[in-house]
Amino acid sequence: MLFAGVAAAQQDPLDRGGPDSLIMVVTPGDLDVVGGDSQFVAEFWMVNDVDTVIGISHGFEWNIAGVQLDSAVLTAEALSAWDFTPFFYYKNNLDSTNAVRKFQMALTRSFMGTGMLPSASRKQIASYYFTVTALDPGTDSIVFDTTVFSGGTIFQWTGMGTVNYIPTWGPPDILLDVSDVGGNGGSNLPTRFDLQQNYPNPFNPVTKIAYDVPKASHVKIEVYNVLGQAVKTLVDEHQPADRYLIEWDGSSESGAKVASGIYFYRFTADENVIDTRKMMLLK
Repeated sequence: MLFAGVAAAQQDPLDRGGPDSLIMVVTPGDLDVVGGDSQFVAEFWMVNDVDTVIGISHGFEWNIAGVQLDSAVLTAEALSAWDFTPFFYYKNNLDSTNAVRKFQMALTRSFMGTGMLPSASRKQIASYYFTVTALDPGTDSIVFDTTVFSGGTIFQWTGMGTVNYIPTWGPPDILLDVSDVGGNGGSNLPTRFDLQQNYPNPFNPVTKIAYDVPKASHVKIEVYNVLGQAVKTLVDEHQPADRYLIEWDGSSESGAKVASGIYFYRFTADENVIDTRKMMLLK
């Protein structure tokens, strides 16, 4: 099994510098999926370098029923910062948690609590311990993603000025089986879906487009004009995890050269739109 990790970031409204982050790090350990008794840990960290955070809520879900959450543990720093009835949804009912493969938590402070004080370094909030009870090593990958909060409550951080800001989450964390990485053992594999800006840009007559695929997926790269009309499909196939580089020569699906102007290229993986970027053809 191989690991690909990503961070989720949200700009603090009081912070005009880099965005604050809520980071999930999954440590797979020695996963023996055939034996069905492997364990791993998911850690949650946060970065808040300007404002003290007095309340926080977040949650995640996973896709494989054979992955069981065994326990959830807050760090001493988190307990000190958010001391007023810090609670985990489903904490005392792991059967419910594992039945829906969903975990959510919310923490706040009392008058005695400090809140999470700003710091230039990241702080760990919690550790979640999992056991793999069943997993097909030939087909499955374990995916951790954000989840909709029960009761319609939004995920948010609350600052000292009681200003709420809502996390904007990146791609999911993925534990990949070796069958998803084209048999290359995962050497130098990308850790997230990513679409690069084409180069050169503007271009004439040919431009290159680089993109990353962190797990085996059906990939499409399509070019559109400013009216939203499809111009050409550059890629439409199942691809293993790897880094890719393709070219567009300014031609349409029929092979005819298109006019100068602005075009858009869209990256889709398994029918999920990953990103769209703009390029300019000059003649």
